Amino acid sequence: MRWRRWPEKRSTTTPSRQIGGRARMNDRDDHQRGRARTFWRRHPIVGLWLSAALSGGLFGALIAYALDHSEYALMVAQLSDYQASVLSRVYADDGRTVIGEFYLERRLPLSYFDIPPHVRDAFIAIEDARFYEHSGIDPVRIVGAFVANLRAGETVQGGSTITQQLAKMLFLNPERTYSRKLKEALLALLIERYYTKEQILELYCNQIYLGGNAYGVEAAAQYYFGKSARELTLEEAALLAALPKAPQLYSPVTRPQAALARRNLVLEKMAEEGYISREAARAAMARPIRLAESGRFSNARSPYAYFVEEVRRYLEDKYGTRRTHAGGLQVYTTLDARAQRAAVRAVRNGLHAYDRRHGWRGPMENILDQGKDLATYRHPDWEGGFEVGEYYPGVVLSVTASEAVVRVGPYTARVTPRDAPWGRPLPRLVRPGDLIIVHVQSLDELTKTMRVTLLQLPEVQGALVALEIPSGEIKAMVGGYDFNRVRFNHATQGVRQTGSAFKPFIYAAAVEAGLTPEDRVLDAPLQIGDWAPSNYDRTFKGSITIAQAVAESRNVPAVRVLQRIGIARAVRMVERLGLPNPMAPFLPSALGATEEPLLAMTAAYAIFANEGRRVVPHLIRRVVDRDGRELERWEAPPTEQVLDPYVASTMVRLLQGVVDGGTAARIRTYAEFHAWPIAGKTGTVNDFTDAWFIGFTPTVCTGVWIGFSDRKRSLGPGETGSVAALPIWIEFMRAYLVDKTPTAFRMTTEMPEWIRAAREQTEREVRQALGIRELPAVAPSPLPSPIAEPTGPLDKHGEPVIREKIPDLILKPLQEPVEPPQEEPKKKRPGRFGEPRP
Repeated sequence: MRWRRWPEKRSTTTPSRQIGGRARMNDRDDHQRGRARTFWRRHPIVGLWLSAALSGGLFGALIAYALDHSEYALMVAQLSDYQASVLSRVYADDGRTVIGEFYLERRLPLSYFDIPPHVRDAFIAIEDARFYEHSGIDPVRIVGAFVANLRAGETVQGGSTITQQLAKMLFLNPERTYSRKLKEALLALLIERYYTKEQILELYCNQIYLGGNAYGVEAAAQYYFGKSARELTLEEAALLAALPKAPQLYSPVTRPQAALARRNLVLEKMAEEGYISREAARAAMARPIRLAESGRFSNARSPYAYFVEEVRRYLEDKYGTRRTHAGGLQVYTTLDARAQRAAVRAVRNGLHAYDRRHGWRGPMENILDQGKDLATYRHPDWEGGFEVGEYYPGVVLSVTASEAVVRVGPYTARVTPRDAPWGRPLPRLVRPGDLIIVHVQSLDELTKTMRVTLLQLPEVQGALVALEIPSGEIKAMVGGYDFNRVRFNHATQGVRQTGSAFKPFIYAAAVEAGLTPEDRVLDAPLQIGDWAPSNYDRTFKGSITIAQAVAESRNVPAVRVLQRIGIARAVRMVERLGLPNPMAPFLPSALGATEEPLLAMTAAYAIFANEGRRVVPHLIRRVVDRDGRELERWEAPPTEQVLDPYVASTMVRLLQGVVDGGTAARIRTYAEFHAWPIAGKTGTVNDFTDAWFIGFTPTVCTGVWIGFSDRKRSLGPGETGSVAALPIWIEFMRAYLVDKTPTAFRMTTEMPEWIRAAREQTEREVRQALGIRELPAVAPSPLPSPIAEPTGPLDKHGEPVIREKIPDLILKPLQEPVEPPQEEPKKKRPGRFGEPRP
């Protein structure tokens, strides 16, 4: 488009009149200009001020325009939708007890009105006293900082406002350059243009780093004081405000004196700025710093560590790493916090008991050999408080023949020879600088002294899982002695040979085939090819009942039963019970050659207590996002009847015999268990590499395993399931059942027709075989005890090869049910925590 030129307006006056008029006008203009020049000459400062104002206004307008149309404006505008990284929390089954946290930055946001005034005032007083007066940058503060730094010859005071600090935290890196400072100033101006002072202060108080991986005042209040920011006292608020300048330098945990001095400076500033009175400041300064040990939470060092780690894996798999650690998820789990602490204590006590049986090996390390100082050494496990009955690292300060002085955090313990049950003089056990384990017997808060037992860090590992019946909720899970040292979870990730703990699955298949606890089986030498199974005590008892064979964990009868019912039947039983690893198709599988994880074994045993219905282990009840929306809730899958109730009840009877008079009879020596019906089974693997006990009441099934991470390393002769694993189970269950009401197992005693038909068919075949020299190895109870074995060549499964010379009764598995129940279409078996298997 071209601009149009307007035509000049024509004059209607004569030239002479025009000239005269112009002359008079020029005279007036000259007079006015003269007066103006005289004014400016007389008042030059006014001119300068007006020029500066106009220039400043123009410059400000240009800056405002540039800012509003810069890339920074968009960044700042998007702050209205900003969601800070917020930690996710994991709760126990009571919905209140925090058992774990996941975070990139440990932050718990508060609204402006939830931040107490004295907390806000403390930060303003020390960080930006003119916060409510400037517009993002404070020239007065900048000049003051420049002068102070110039006088000191170093940087002693910063000129950044709270808004500038916020801009740096949100948008910039920490580099010290002029360009970064310029960007910081521009961003601060924009933030002030877009947001109110209250919004800025709220963002700042939630974003600032205050040490200990705590971001924001709420996370810091919980970390240092074990309380919400809403409950902070004046001196506690001042301590938090002291930290932004240098969280490590002024840390009250590691540098309490520096923290105290800086805190008192904050209180002085608050008084100077009129936020508090001088008297209130002096009173607050007189109070010492008191920190809450319980506030410094660590997933790795908490008693819930192994369980929380399983939760983390589940959440990351389902929601992704970013959302799990920064999305503010609220995760409500199945864990019983009290039971979990009891489980950890039981496992550690059991492992230390085993360790004491096998002698002193030595301390973990010597800190003096590493150049560390005895007086200043701090072990990470010393954060979080100390309790009687727990185990902690201690450092030996001195040792004589009569005592060793040990420091455990702020406590001192004097260990006498009586407190070191290792059969050696103290100087031969430890030396100054040694890092050892102590078991706290008592402690005195006033004198900061402890009475302890001197121990060592066990090399052996153990695991425990407790499943609620019938819900399948995991109430306790311990995957090892110490998660911080060994993060491998032996309860879920460990796959170990099961030993005699596998026998109930063989007997369950036999019961389904028609055998009863009263039926008899031959406990006599057995040779199958090159393999000759034997019993633990190297003796044989002849004809015994199935019930006795189970109670006493006789090996040879278990092999005979598997040989009699057929391997295929047992393989199917193991699969139906939900064990992830199929049973190896060999007769030694009767003695636990198959490898399984503890969690799966415990869930399989729970089926017996649950009248044959599957128990699906799971960790989580529900998950809620940061806005309160429910993301998931556990829905129990449709009930799956795995075993006939009669079979399950019969197995309960058999396993009760183990507790009432068998390898786990020690349970009945404790009064706490007298009112409870209890069933279970011990397990010991060849060469004593693994020891098991899995036992259950009508409401809970608990499995225990003990062994070394090195699968080939033996626990040592005599370390059976009843010696090594059972005591852990007993200690845990004594604590777990203390507030529970005893209930009875729901039992089905009548044999179903389809099992009865199979049994009757077997009895007919036995009667037909009575005149034959080779009698069956397992006989129904009304018939004479067997006295002979199948003879002739055997295949790799232990089955006879020359079938035509041996009765079908011996060769074949027991007859399948005459009228088996209709099987439902095969479903995908659930995974270890209820999720469908791929």
